[in-house]
Amino acid sequence: RHCLNQQQCPRKRPTTLCRLKPKQFESMLQENSDEIYATEIAQGLLGKNKKKGSKKPVIPKTTTELAERVRAIVEPLMQAAEFDKKKSSHKATASDIDIPKALLDSTVARVMQALRIELNGEFRVLEQLLEDLPSILAPGGRAVFLTFHS
Repeated sequence: RHCLNQQQCPRKRPTTLCRLKPKQFESMLQENSDEIYATEIAQGLLGKNKKKGSKKPVIPKTTTELAERVRAIVEPLMQAAEFDKKKSSHKATASDIDIPKALLDSTVARVMQALRIELNGEFRVLEQLLEDLPSILAPGGRAVFLTFHS
């Protein structure tokens, strides 16, 4: 479990979720992980779940809580999409459709990936490397990059 909430980890700098507005988080999810439910996840985590009388959203305190909340946001969306595909199905409502946990977890993985990319500044580091590469390589030298998608 990793801390996501400044109140729980006061000595650490504010986490990404604490600093973002829903639209910024949505853009980050789209750009860093191609998440199709980016709008709904951003609104669900940073927009709609507000405490009574408070203007601040309820930020998940741990990665476990974040994962649970992401699953809770996307499961009904996936059920509705599946229900629409199978209109002639014997299932009475969209909520009757079981979504495999592995499918929900793949969405959680994309959210975590987007946060990791942002927190680590991975695109900034890559852009800097590509900018510096011509001065690093010997004349006629080549650079080879291997990437792994998690």
